[in-house]
Amino acid sequence: MPLDKELQVDELENSMIRSKIEAIVFDEKQKDKIEEIKQRGNTNIKQYISMTPMDGYIDLENLLLKGKELIEKGEKSFVQKEVDSYKMSTLLFTSRNNFHVKGSYAKSKWNSNKYL
Repeated sequence: MPLDKELQVDELENSMIRSKIEAIVFDEKQKDKIEEIKQRGNTNIKQYISMTPMDGYIDLENLLLKGKELIEKGEKSFVQKEVDSYKMSTLLFTSRNNFHVKGSYAKSKWNSNKYL
């Protein structure tokens, strides 16, 4: 779920709660906001992943290496999951609407991230 880096902590937290995300990948520039949200404990986030190595967080590169190691050991369940292309898979928060950022749902069938 892409979020605007300019959001204030309360709006960022509200977007995380509304979207029911369980993991977030963030840039080190957002560390203070993420740590404040983490301390509040109001979200469902179970995994905080930093884009670069940072104390107290798993970073994206090491997470990808762990996945590669699992595949090399024969564990492939996480890459063999069925994808329902008609199920909502992306929630994009866009412009503000009634004092809140507006969320737009996208199905993976129309999602550009399948080309990444």
